[in-house]
Amino acid sequence: MLETATGSRAQPLIWAITTAGVNRASVCYDQRSHVIDILQRRQIDESYFGIIYTLDDGDDPFDEANWIKSNPNYGVSIYEDALRSTAKRAQQMPSALNAFLSRHCNIWVNADSSWLPSGAWEKCGDESLSIEDFAGQRCFIGLDLARHNDIAAMVVLFPPRAGRDYWAVFGRYYLPSETVERSENTHYQTWEQMRLLTQTNGPTTNFVTIIADLSDIVNRFDVVEIVLDPYDSGPFESLLTNEGIDTPQVHVKQTAFNMGPPMVTLEGLVLEKRIHHDGDEVLAWMMSNVVWPKEGSFVPGPIEPAT
Repeated sequence: MLETATGSRAQPLIWAITTAGVNRASVCYDQRSHVIDILQRRQIDESYFGIIYTLDDGDDPFDEANWIKSNPNYGVSIYEDALRSTAKRAQQMPSALNAFLSRHCNIWVNADSSWLPSGAWEKCGDESLSIEDFAGQRCFIGLDLARHNDIAAMVVLFPPRAGRDYWAVFGRYYLPSETVERSENTHYQTWEQMRLLTQTNGPTTNFVTIIADLSDIVNRFDVVEIVLDPYDSGPFESLLTNEGIDTPQVHVKQTAFNMGPPMVTLEGLVLEKRIHHDGDEVLAWMMSNVVWPKEGSFVPGPIEPAT
């Protein structure tokens, strides 16, 4: 409303300033992404000036020599002793670390009990990556089905092969139109406009739309297996049969025992940059929301057998 109201001014100006945070579906992160696109010449917007004061990749956030980068008024309106004290608490108290990184280093962090280190997933991005370049190659499909308020996701993963030592990951996402159109879900609306998310008509996600996309993937690539949670998957699997999709299906229950060990493996692949994605904003948002269970709530044990 503020922006549209500036149309009545001869020289309108909107000024906004903030720090990083944890919500990558926020207006702030959207504006930050636009600034980066301008600075890297991917977009031209002569009406927009943006500057980001933050640490460089590889900088030690606890090295006082780096603090001036993210605090341009360091020593003027933010005092050395105060910041030094805050940094010390962040080193000693995990609960204070994300606040220090986001508010004082201007680094976007994951959820409060973050699984991946800040920036690790983003460093695996490769915007030149295209699923079209993998035609006919061996791959796996993972499905997380949902019907109402949650996103239904289909992820296609191409394992390493001769000449490529990384996994390539591509995602497709689905939500019912009634969920997308709610006023509090503006990030869903943006993703739908950017064609990063597919909305299906009605109050529930239409599985027929997912089946059509799945059939397309099966026809274009060498799909080894389709992995899905068996909970309430009966109707979807019936549609698979009716469509004539006979790719082997593997059931994996989403329990701590089943998901914990693979998460450890995935974390290692991400940190080694052996997972590549195309900069998918929806998947980045999902990864930023992944948290480890609170200490003591996950007890390692045998992996439950999957059918």
